[in-house]
Amino acid sequence: MKTKINKIEVTSDLLTSRGGLTLFCRYLEMIGILDILQNTFGNIRKSSKGLPIISLFKQIFSYLYDGTSRHIIFFNHLK
Repeated sequence: MKTKINKIEVTSDLLTSRGGLTLFCRYLEMIGILDILQNTFGNIRKSSKGLPIISLFKQIFSYLYDGTSRHIIFFNHLK
């Protein structure tokens, strides 16, 4: 199920610290950077198993954006 965000409003609901990541990912899609990355790196994937290249880049950008870690080496610790 893919949910589209149509508007942003003030809320009294408790949001997590990662509540803005959906908007950030949508921003990445709207500016076209993910398409550029797909065209550049999309043929690296030799098997249909695993995550698509776009999903990997979204994860990398999200981890860097939310402050979980500023270092790419952090992904080695996630296993």
